[in-house]
Amino acid sequence: MPMYYKFILSILLVISTSISASAKEVIGISTVNDRSIEIFDDNTWSFKSSERKNLDECETLKASVLFCNINQWKALPATGSANHLYQIDDRSYAMFIIETIGSNDGMTQSLAKDMALQYAAEASNTNIENITQHFSTNKVVNDYDYLSFAYSTKIQGMNFTYINNIYIDEMLSVQAFTFSLGEIVTTKQTKLNYTLIDNIIMP
Repeated sequence: MPMYYKFILSILLVISTSISASAKEVIGISTVNDRSIEIFDDNTWSFKSSERKNLDECETLKASVLFCNINQWKALPATGSANHLYQIDDRSYAMFIIETIGSNDGMTQSLAKDMALQYAAEASNTNIENITQHFSTNKVVNDYDYLSFAYSTKIQGMNFTYINNIYIDEMLSVQAFTFSLGEIVTTKQTKLNYTLIDNIIMP
């Protein structure tokens, strides 16, 4: 469990021999951020099917990636390498970099991470060694494998902290970010980041 997430986890063990999801047996239920989840016998979990997204309410991004913008974050014109940009509030933003380059082309999560840090260093006119890295962890959200890592950098005199979540498929790479003003990963940003990746549906 990533240490930057404050999950309110009170497990109510429910043994089931007849319920399965994607050939996985449900062995318990619990709550994460006040939402019900099902715990499977392979140590993974997902939100209960009754809480799944209504695809009609989701926005189609590049390469048929869907984003269910449940909080109506304000869409802004994308700049630079970003495909899609959203303003959450005056200090917080979300951003997508989506490319039709995937594992079949040799792309990996580690390589994408290194490239993101190199870009941050160049934007800050410094070296990667001077980029403050807060954490790097693998996580599974809604059956999607992400490499999530956080780092801070100074751009044109302003401090920004990013949480970048990288997903790689055979023909697809997705970087879904939250970034905020400041030098540390806050509880607020952690929650916003979870809202972001919890509402992405890959093609």
